[in-house]
Amino acid sequence: GELDVHAGGVDLKFPHHDNEIAQSEGFLGRAPQQWVNYWLHTGHLNIRGQKMSKSKKNFVTVEEALRSCSSRQLRLLFLLHKY
Repeated sequence: GELDVHAGGVDLKFPHHDNEIAQSEGFLGRAPQQWVNYWLHTGHLNIRGQKMSKSKKNFVTVEEALRSCSSRQLRLLFLLHKY
């Protein structure tokens, strides 16, 4: 298989993504053909000075965000950022 984009937080760049490459090579018995076209590693979203995390339960759902701003404002916010 092939993925166009494989993304994750900058904290996954090493060792997580390197490990995925190694597992693919081990499973296939060879270095795979280019199976990911683009690796994207983004910074962390901070909520009140801490990294956003499901385990910390410090995330904001879209439903919650729509209580404080309109859907148009939220779309504009997303469009202002590269990823």
